[in-house]
Amino acid sequence: MSELSAEQFMRLFAASEHELYRYVRTMVPRAADADDVMQETAAALWRKFDQYDAARPFVPWAAQFAYHEVLAHRKRVAVQGRHFSEAVIEKLAAERLEAQPLLDAQRRALDDCLTKLTQSQRDLLHHRYECEQTIQSLAERRRQPVATLYKTLHRTRRRLLDCVSMALKSEGWTA
Repeated sequence: MSELSAEQFMRLFAASEHELYRYVRTMVPRAADADDVMQETAAALWRKFDQYDAARPFVPWAAQFAYHEVLAHRKRVAVQGRHFSEAVIEKLAAERLEAQPLLDAQRRALDDCLTKLTQSQRDLLHHRYECEQTIQSLAERRRQPVATLYKTLHRTRRRLLDCVSMALKSEGWTA
């Protein structure tokens, strides 16, 4: 590594890893396969990091490597018959990059709107979606009827949707 250090690589990669993963998942349906592609992408980025121009954004540069790793993965699994065609992968990749500004705005709005919820509402969303707990198990844990929890979850999601929609509209995005 000449001018760019290993620490700089780690900072850039860590800051963009989730975005790159979402980009890869657009083209690779299975999470385990996407994880493999991400590992190969990270290795390729590390090998070529000395060619990175720090004056340019990291994510588009890294996405090119991810795209090529998706194609390589596609060739590896082609014998198993479970893959998208190269044309589909190319279209998905292009559409994902084109949609990135809106996705970024949605993420910012969601993050802001989540802070406006009560701690109880955030906990409910966290356990339901991030921990992937069932409504039944959450109801038991919270000692609430299942129907009540469904209603609470519905109202919370509606509140988030309305908040995100208003935030996006105020930034000039249309639904």
